[in-house]
Amino acid sequence: MLFRKRSIAMTENYKIYGRVFAMLLFVIACFLPHITAASMLDTDKDGLTDEEEVKVYLTDPNLPDFDGDGLADGDEVNVFGLSPSKKHTRGDVRFSDGNYIIGGYDVMKIDTKFNPQRLAEISKNLQKFGLHEPTMTTLKSLRHISVNLKGQQLVYGWGNYTAGVFKVSTGLKATPTPSGNFQVQKKLPLVNYIGPDYRYLNVKWNLLFYREKPGMLGFYIHGAYWHNRFGRTNSHGCINVSYKDMPKLYEWAETGDRIAIN
Repeated sequence: MLFRKRSIAMTENYKIYGRVFAMLLFVIACFLPHITAASMLDTDKDGLTDEEEVKVYLTDPNLPDFDGDGLADGDEVNVFGLSPSKKHTRGDVRFSDGNYIIGGYDVMKIDTKFNPQRLAEISKNLQKFGLHEPTMTTLKSLRHISVNLKGQQLVYGWGNYTAGVFKVSTGLKATPTPSGNFQVQKKLPLVNYIGPDYRYLNVKWNLLFYREKPGMLGFYIHGAYWHNRFGRTNSHGCINVSYKDMPKLYEWAETGDRIAIN
């Protein structure tokens, strides 16, 4: 009889524990997303959370460029390894950190360009974190897309700060890709490419860079879904990019961006 009473009591306790546990789970489910969202809030969209700005870097979460050097606070920290609260990180008042970065100079050294290793580190950080305003405006004159015909490779970014690099397919010997300096003339989400021996419809992510005569289709950098021969010539003159790589380039590219093909 005593054992039965203890069993009943234990059962009731388990029920109470179960209700308490369920209530705790409910509270966590309701409030954890809000707590997480608050900790990830980036009011000024500079690449640093409000919490990081207030508690770690002592900057203003409402000012994307707290020190006024032309670089977003988050980009200074995450990409270039600089202080977001000092306009002249090295103490050289002649030039701001933004001036150094535009020129490709190492902020921590006197009159010294970034070495290849440091550039590789910055490019890796850039590809991981991206850039924010006003950094993108500050570096706007450095925007470029470069295509190496021999290596069948495309690189894009801001000067020596690489945002992306991947293999492409340019024109075959009978249908070569034009070489020289061009610009992005138009961005078109879908284009139909139709010729005597090809018919590729609804091709995504198209950047027009050269048109020989008005009314002609012209030459584009565009996605290619019909082959996987990237790294080798394969096109009728356009620059073919995989559907994996082209969306990022298309999103990044702006009308007027310089294109160098050589």
